[in-house]
Amino acid sequence: MDKARDYNQELKDTADHKYGYTFDFDVLHPYMLKSFIPFFREGNFLELGSYKGNFTKRFLPFFDDITCVEASDLAIEEAKKELDSNIKFVNSLFETATLPTKYDNIVLTHVLEHIDDPVKVLKRINDEWLSDSGRFFWFAPMLMHLPARSRLKWDLSLTIMQ
Repeated sequence: MDKARDYNQELKDTADHKYGYTFDFDVLHPYMLKSFIPFFREGNFLELGSYKGNFTKRFLPFFDDITCVEASDLAIEEAKKELDSNIKFVNSLFETATLPTKYDNIVLTHVLEHIDDPVKVLKRINDEWLSDSGRFFWFAPMLMHLPARSRLKWDLSLTIMQ
């Protein structure tokens, strides 16, 4: 884990912001799911950045084999209380995660804009984790709010993935 960041601390609500908003849970999650469903592949499912499992829960009717990677061990503890015990959790950064297989469906939502090394992570998704016939689903609502220097990283990473 990156010692410069405390992922357990980052997920806590503060006086000036919340980590998760009801708009995300009640509006965006159903909308994203509805837009993803027609493109699902049969097989396994990987969620990168599962937080407390709020979005993960919505994938249970569609997949029997679900793996979640999450940097916060406290978020994983909360998710385990709420979710099916068959879900596999990996407590790791995406940059250093060791995953046992390739995945037919990979979801990365509300996370891309927070990753320290987005190019490395997108390359790992494409080169190591996504199966040959797999699908990658992503949503980054805060991407354009990043400073220009950070957006340059995104321009480079999106070019790499094309």
